[in-house]
Amino acid sequence: LVAVCGAHGKTTTTAMLITALRRAGQQPGYLLGGLFGDDALAPASAGKSDWVVAEVDESDGSIAHYSPHVAVLNNVAFDHKSLEELRRLFGDFLKQPLLLVIWLIVRTAAGESYR
Repeated sequence: LVAVCGAHGKTTTTAMLITALRRAGQQPGYLLGGLFGDDALAPASAGKSDWVVAEVDESDGSIAHYSPHVAVLNNVAFDHKSLEELRRLFGDFLKQPLLLVIWLIVRTAAGESYR
């Protein structure tokens, strides 16, 4: 399982991973949490390979039910939970994967800078 989490960009990141796997000759199973503006990418597919890519969400706490091999964390924002709840949810979740990818967005007074 490749699990994509974070406050923003989960659907886009999940769709990009699905597209990359398809272009690499794989037929991944997947679950998008939103609609993507591409008729070739339905909201979900069972797939025909060992790869499964899922968009997972912290807002309802369901992130605690996943045990991914790979986790992709886009960003963290205080949209749905308190800082204490986010630390617990993401902390527990991010201890599990064999590979962790973090895309950190640093917010500054002048705008966003990506690192």
